[in-house]
Amino acid sequence: MRDSRPARPAPAAAPTVQEEWYPAPDPTVTAPPRPASQGPGWLAWWWIVPAGLLALVAVLLVAAGVFSARRRSAVADADPDTALQPEPDDTPDIATAGDPTPPQPAPAPPSPAFAPPPTPQRPAAGMASLDILPGKLRLSLVYATLPLRIAAVSDEPDPRAPFTVHGDLGYARSGQSAEEQLAPPLAQLAPLGRIGPELGGFAAEVRLPLATVEPLRQAGTSAFVPLLRLAFVGADGTLVARRAFVLGLPGETGGLQPIRLDLGPRDIADIAMRSIPMPETASSAAKFALDPAHAAG
Repeated sequence: MRDSRPARPAPAAAPTVQEEWYPAPDPTVTAPPRPASQGPGWLAWWWIVPAGLLALVAVLLVAAGVFSARRRSAVADADPDTALQPEPDDTPDIATAGDPTPPQPAPAPPSPAFAPPPTPQRPAAGMASLDILPGKLRLSLVYATLPLRIAAVSDEPDPRAPFTVHGDLGYARSGQSAEEQLAPPLAQLAPLGRIGPELGGFAAEVRLPLATVEPLRQAGTSAFVPLLRLAFVGADGTLVARRAFVLGLPGETGGLQPIRLDLGPRDIADIAMRSIPMPETASSAAKFALDPAHAAG
């Protein structure tokens, strides 16, 4: 039995859709949505901006290098001594609190050039210090005797030593020059002792025969003015120096009083002694005769 229902039309074939293939997106990177208004021109502008910045930085670096080179060249031309010195570090030093940096001492001045040592010279006559200590003046019926100690002191040995010391005890008188009274001939003086190379001293004694004295007489008194006369002879026999001293009693005005002979034999303990300047030449000595009345004061 045939179906009397009308036949249904066959369904039309569905249109085929052609899909374009794109690679699957990376699930770890989410790309921002691309605006519809952006096209190929936007992509070119995005790469121009970084390139421009890089070019600007390169230009600045080149300009800085050129400026630094010119500055170093100018400094070198201005001061060649400081051109090779490194630039100071601008980083401040960190000082420890409570521990200030001690000041640096000033540089020591340059040492002066030393002159060559002077040539040693021969000591002048009388350079050594002469020390004479008189003892008690003893008066007897025959002699006036004076014990004494003679010493020469010097900082260094005298090349003219040893010295032989000659001397005697005289007295001041009228009618003679100062040279005749203070510097008699060497043969007239007796040797008293020697002073060695290291100087030093010795004890001695000088005498004056009272019978040879021409006393000073005044108002019934008689007195005299003793003179100690010394001569120093070097090791080669050359006369090195002379010394003369006047002796007396200390006076109230600072002078010396003559020794009285009319009081008899005795010892005078408080004897005083003064040095007398020696005459330089016989001609000058003749003009300054030694007055026995004023020789002691």
